[in-house]
Amino acid sequence: MVLVVAPLQALVNEQITSCEKLGLRAVKLECRDREYINEFDKFDVLFTSPETLERHYITIRHLQDRIIGVVIDESHCVVNWGTTNNNKAPFRVSYGRVGNINALVNAPIMCLTATASAKTRKKIIQMLHMVNTNVIYLSPDKENIKYVVEKADEKGLDATFGWIIEDLKKNLEGCPKTIIFCTSFKECGEIYDTFSDILPDSCTTYYAMYHAKTPERIKKQVLSDIVVDRNLRIVIATSALGMGINIPDIQRVIHYGAPQDLESYVQAVGRGGRNGCNVLAILYYKNYHLRHCDEKMRAFIKNRVQCRRLEVLKYFKEKKKKSLLLLMHNCCDICSSECVCGLCPVDVHRGTENTNASAHPCDNRKEQSLTRCVSSEERQTFVDVLKDIQQGGNAAVFGTAFLKNMLQDSVINELGNDLEHLFSVEYVTGNFPILDNTVACEILNVVNDIFQDIDEASSEEQHFNWVRDDFYFSEVADSYDSEESAN
Repeated sequence: MVLVVAPLQALVNEQITSCEKLGLRAVKLECRDREYINEFDKFDVLFTSPETLERHYITIRHLQDRIIGVVIDESHCVVNWGTTNNNKAPFRVSYGRVGNINALVNAPIMCLTATASAKTRKKIIQMLHMVNTNVIYLSPDKENIKYVVEKADEKGLDATFGWIIEDLKKNLEGCPKTIIFCTSFKECGEIYDTFSDILPDSCTTYYAMYHAKTPERIKKQVLSDIVVDRNLRIVIATSALGMGINIPDIQRVIHYGAPQDLESYVQAVGRGGRNGCNVLAILYYKNYHLRHCDEKMRAFIKNRVQCRRLEVLKYFKEKKKKSLLLLMHNCCDICSSECVCGLCPVDVHRGTENTNASAHPCDNRKEQSLTRCVSSEERQTFVDVLKDIQQGGNAAVFGTAFLKNMLQDSVINELGNDLEHLFSVEYVTGNFPILDNTVACEILNVVNDIFQDIDEASSEEQHFNWVRDDFYFSEVADSYDSEESAN
C-alpha cells in the first residue's frame, strides 16, 4: 500500500479516478472512518489530508506493515501552509507536523511539487526529517507561456476584461479556454457580474464561477465541462481551482490581483498549456493588491526593464538560459516591446485604441490632469529634501532601512523629473515603485511645502478581502465540528 498525503479534495477525487483507470484500488481516508480500520487492508493506495492523518495515527500504525511508501503531493504546502509566515499563524498547522509520519511507518518518502525554489526544497527536506535524499529536478520554465503584467484599467472591470468579453461574444466555443484567478470571493463575484451584465443570456453556458463556496454539484459540472471540451470557455475562480486540476488545453491564465509569492504565481500559470499550446499569462493589478504579496512578487510586478522569464528563472536559481528559438514577442511583455522580427501579433488584450508599438506597456503612466510649472531650483530643492529624508531625517516615523530601500536615488531622481504631475497618492503609487501610502503622503508633503498647491495629501483607501481559499480544508473543519458535536 502507498499512503498519499494531498491538500485538496478535488485533487484526491481526480487521482482516485486515475488510479481506478490503472486497475489500482484507491480510497480516501475520512475523519470518521476509525471503525472501518480493517477495511483499508484491501486497498493499494490510501489518500488522506494532513488533518485527517493526525486523527488516524492508530489506523496508520495498524497498516504500517503494509505501507511500502509515503507520497507527499504538492509538498510545497508543507512550508507555505504549515509554517508561520510574516508573523501570521500557519494556514493549516497540521501540514507543519506531517513529518511525524516517520515515527509511524518505516517506509521511504517521496515529495512531489511543480514549484519549489531551492530554499523551499531545503525546508521541505528539513521539516519531513528526510535523510539521504535524492532530488530529481526539472526546470519550472515553460517556453510556451508568455508573461504579461499590466495595471488594471481605472475605468473599471468592464474596461479591463472587455477584450475577453468581446472575444467570447464573437467566437463562443471558438474562444480560447481561459482561467481568471481572483484573490477573493468578492472580486470573483464582481468579475462574474461584469460578464453577466454585458453578455446576452445566450452566452451564460460559456462562462462560470468556481470557488470554495460554490455548491459541490456545480463544481463537478464546471470541471467536467471545461475538461471534456463542452461549451464552457471561461472560468472565473479563486485558488480553489488550483493545484492538481488537469485541464490540458488552457490557452489563457489571467490573474486579477497579485498572488502572495512567485511560487504561487508560477504554480497557477502552470495550469495553462499542458498540451503544448501557447499560453498568454496576464497579471492585472491595482496598488492595494501589492500590500499582501512578498517583496519578490512586488519586484516582479513593478519590474519595467528585465525580462520576466529570466526573473522567474533567477528566483528558482535556475542556470538554464532562454532558448534562442524563443521569439521575443512570445517571451514576455518587456521582450515583446523590443522585438523587431516583423511577425509580432497584435496584443488584443491591450485594445487597438491603446496599442503603441514603440512604447512598453508598463511605461504608459497614469494620466494626471493637473500640472504645475517647475523651475530648476525648485526641482533641486525637492530632490535634496527627499535625500535628507532617505538618509534618516524621519527614521523615527518610517525606519531608516525602510526608507533607503524604497526611496533609492534613482527613484528620487525619477520623482524629481516628473514633479510637474505629483498631486495625489494614487499618481505616486501608480507610476513609481512606491508601495506604501505613508511614504507617498510624505513625498506629497514635501511637494506642498515647496509649491503650496495641494490642499491635502490624499490617500488611497482600498479594502482588500484576502480569503485563503481551500475546499478540502473546509470539509475537514466541518468534519471536526461534527465529531466534536457527536462527542
